[in-house]
Amino acid sequence: VLSMRVVAALAPLSAVAADVKPIEKVIQLLQDLQTKVEEEGTQEATTYDKFACWCKSQSAEKATAVEDGSTAVDTNKANLDDFGTERSDANSAISKAHSDISKNSEDTKEEKGAWEKYDAQYNLEHAEMLDAQRQLGEAKKRLMAAKSVASEDSDSFAQLRKVATTLQRGKDRASIHFHSALLQTLLNQVPENDYDFHSDDVIKVIEDLEEDFTQGLSDLEGEHKSKKTEHIAALQTLADDLDSYKKSLKDNKEIRAESLKKMAAEQKDLTRNTATLQDDRAYLLEMTTTCDEKAKQYHERQTMRAEELSAITTALHVLEEEVHPNDKSRETSLLVLKKSVRHHSKAVAGSAKDAPGDYHFGGDGSDASQDDEDEPSLGISGL
Repeated sequence: VLSMRVVAALAPLSAVAADVKPIEKVIQLLQDLQTKVEEEGTQEATTYDKFACWCKSQSAEKATAVEDGSTAVDTNKANLDDFGTERSDANSAISKAHSDISKNSEDTKEEKGAWEKYDAQYNLEHAEMLDAQRQLGEAKKRLMAAKSVASEDSDSFAQLRKVATTLQRGKDRASIHFHSALLQTLLNQVPENDYDFHSDDVIKVIEDLEEDFTQGLSDLEGEHKSKKTEHIAALQTLADDLDSYKKSLKDNKEIRAESLKKMAAEQKDLTRNTATLQDDRAYLLEMTTTCDEKAKQYHERQTMRAEELSAITTALHVLEEEVHPNDKSRETSLLVLKKSVRHHSKAVAGSAKDAPGDYHFGGDGSDASQDDEDEPSLGISGL
């Protein structure tokens, strides 16, 4: 270290008392050493400034990279949550579509079953009404024919009684039921041997019944037509709903597949961004630690160099006084100088013991080299 060079330079001071020239040589040596130390300080300051600038720029760059990386990771996680929600919604929609399709199938089956049951009942009732209407017409013809020739026709009244009983038992229309009951009453009043008794009334009731049946058939057919239209419309609605459910099922399956695809890609990005972020954080931490340590070492060496320059300045001051032969304090000054140098060298040597080797910033080490193999090194202790 520099203090050792100061000690080495002052070694001949024990012989100075007899001659002034060795002192002058020592003074020159110390002045050269002072210049060398100052130059090395300037050189190290320049090198450290570059290193400090590098630390600052790299720290800023990596800090930005860490911030951007954190934002990217947060974005990846948010996107994964969104895609997960999208997939969950698609799964719910798919389940609902399956449920809707199943219910639609049941509703369609129920609608068709109800129509088939109604249509069968309609066909039966329609056929019965047509048959009753036909029988009424035949009975009416026979009664009118028998009346015109004043003959007995027990078969006509027997047929009418059978028709009246059937009509009264099975028809829902109030007018048909009423006239059927009236016909039955009139027929019950007909004596066994007087078939034309009340015959005009019976024929009138039959004619009323024929009108009722004509209107009843018209109403029944109209109702059937209306219900058939409603049935067809209901089936069409069910079919349209089924198409909608199937489309929903298809669309949501595609959405789910796309969500899974996006989640896989996003997860891949998250893995990559997380790894990059961890690397950037580790690098930033390591670089910050290194830069802080180098700064600490640099300032310690600056302090050491200042102390060395102070020691050299003190030595020069003392030695320059020695060139005056009439100075009565010459020996005392030399003794003080030697003690000061020895004391300072011990302190500096203790510090130098822990100092690392020469620092080479981003180059081949030319910033801190020995100028003379025979002189102690004036290089910069390593940052």
